[in-house]
Parts: sequence; structure tokens; C-alpha cells
Amino acid sequence: MLLRSLPLGILFDSVTWNFTVWGLLSACLGLFLLTAGVIFLLAARRERRALCFSYRATGLLGLAIFLALSGLQQLLAVLPFLRGENAGTVWALLVGIIVSAQTFMRSTAVALAAFSLLAAVSNAALMRHEGVRPANMLGIAAAVLIVGGAALGIWLSYSLLTFPMRNLLLNVYAGLFVYFECLLSATVIHAVMAGRHEPAYDRDYVIVLGCKIRPDGSLYPLIRARVDRAIAFVRRQEDAAGKRAVLIPSGGKGADEPEAEAAAMARYMRQQGVPDEQILMEDRSKTTAENLRFSRRLIEERGADAKVAFSTSSYHVYRGGILAAESGWHVDGMGSRTKWYFWPNAFLREFIGLLVSSRAQQLTAVLVIALLSAGLTASVM
Repeated sequence: MLLRSLPLGILFDSVTWNFTVWGLLSACLGLFLLTAGVIFLLAARRERRALCFSYRATGLLGLAIFLALSGLQQLLAVLPFLRGENAGTVWALLVGIIVSAQTFMRSTAVALAAFSLLAAVSNAALMRHEGVRPANMLGIAAAVLIVGGAALGIWLSYSLLTFPMRNLLLNVYAGLFVYFECLLSATVIHAVMAGRHEPAYDRDYVIVLGCKIRPDGSLYPLIRARVDRAIAFVRRQEDAAGKRAVLIPSGGKGADEPEAEAAAMARYMRQQGVPDEQILMEDRSKTTAENLRFSRRLIEERGADAKVAFSTSSYHVYRGGILAAESGWHVDGMGSRTKWYFWPNAFLREFIGLLVSSRAQQLTAVLVIALLSAGLTASVM
């Protein structure tokens, strides 16, 4: 068997691809990827602390999960080969690493199927309660895409393409699939964290984001829960820190509503014992973005440097925070409990928002992953 001498005293066998210290180098690569994942995780944490609601923080978290998983897969693949000199070859190790994306994709198939089913069922419930609109059908669209993606993976696995081409396409596809799966996981994590977030007890104003009211002017449970959450927070803050915050019910009059949502919320606040001097109405806005923008104008008219929070449904906190951040306004958010069927649609909406807002970075990541997957696959053909 012919051995070649490489720099640093490394011996290389061109038949089996084995070379001295290959196991150590492979383990170091796994540790490098795992460390990179931890670094990006810390970066995501710093970003979220600086700006509580941020697509950038979510993107960093998704990349951290992907890198950490890649590092763990590398370490798990190399461990059997480090146990003995004849445990395997570099070629076998490379094959194990390359197909690890396929392995991960298959191992999460049940979870993805469950998410697809939940998204579709939740959309059916959402449309029954909130009406049939394209915005309420994201879960069904996602379920179709996920099932279609799984079908494409199965077709690639058993297609009549030549082995090299089939293997190449399957590995590239699996690598990209896992990456976007990690981004979706990061979106879910941050959306849930936002819904459970509690602002610091130092707020000067608390905006209540509006939504539809009943024909008689009373509040539906969804909007009433938002108001109750804001009132509870303001009272807890006053008890804990002695600081009184002004409540801003925000929402204009819809075409099918008897009055402005802000007026209906203000009336309910008074019924709950909130004095008039603690209520500042914003009754012109039609959307969440306008809720925040018009309320900001009212606050700025009263003076600068106010600390502001907003109250909305738990599934909507992340969205509200993102809209505020995109306008350059750093406000905190809190969420009220809401029905389960709102959540999957919210996850998917923010996942789409993440992809759109960072499309240049996502395109770069796709190209890098595709090229690496293709290059590694080609190296063992």
C-alpha cells in the first residue's frame, strides 16, 4: 500500500483515504461547529436583550441551532472511529457526515407531520371563528408545503435517477430542509418567549392594541383579555414600584362597528375602576402599525423619553414588537391568554417575515449550504 507524506508529518493513504490524526481533525471540526453555534446563540441573546423583538435575533438563533446540530452530528459520527485504530475509514466517516442531514430530516418527520396537522386544524378553527381570509390560511398552505416537501424527499430517495445524481440532489435538499427547519424552530421559540414576556415595572404608558368589538359596543373576550392584562400590569407596577402608568386604548371605528374600539375599551376600563385621568384614547388607527404610530404621536406630544409597553394577545406580542422596532421605536410588550388556534398562524406569519426581511442573508446561506453539501457528496462518489 502506497503512503504519501504530507506536511507536518501526516501520512496519507490514497486507496482508503485514511491519514494519521484524521480522527482528531474530524473531532476538532465538530467542536468548531458546536462552538460556532454557541457563539451565535450568545449573539442572538445579546441582540434580543438590546432589542426584545427582532428578526435579526431570530435569524441568529436559527443559525446557532443549525451550527450546533451540525457540530453534534459531526462528533457523533466520529466517536465510533476514535474507539479503535481499525474502527473505520475516512471515507466511511465522510459518508456518515454527509447523510446526517437526511438522518435528522427523517428523525423529525413525525414532529413535522404533527405540526402540519396542528397548523391545518388550527386554520380550520380560525376561519370558523374569524372568517375565511388569505391571512387565516397560512397553516393550511404550510401543511401542503411540508407534505409536498416530504413527498419530494421520498421521490428523490427512490427515483430512477442515476445514483450519483440522486445522492447529490438528496443531500443538498436535506441540508437546506434542515436549515429552514432550524429557522422555523427559532421563530417558534422567540414567539413563545415574547408571549410570556413581562415588562419591567417602570412604564409611563401602556398601549392596548385594539381589535374588533361587538355590535352593541361591548368587548369580545379577545380584546377584553388585552385590556385586563394592561390593567393588571399597571396595578402591579403601582404596588411594586409606586409608579402610575397611563393606559392608551388604541383603535378606530371599523365599518361594522358601532363606535371606535378605543371608546369601547375606555368605557370598560372605567367600569373596572380606572380613573379618567389615567386614560388617554387613540381612536383613529385601523391597523396594528397605526395603533403604535398614532399612540406614539400622542405620547410625544406630552413629552419625550417616556417608557412604553403595549398589551395584546400573547400570539400577537412578537408581531407588535417587530412592527414597533421597524419604525425605530423600542417598546416592550406583554400578552394576554388566547385561544390555541391563533398560535400556528402567528408562527408561520413571523417565519415568512423573517425570510423576507433577511432575504439577502438567507440566499447567501442557501448557496453556502448547497455548495458544501454538493462538494462533500462529490468527494465520496
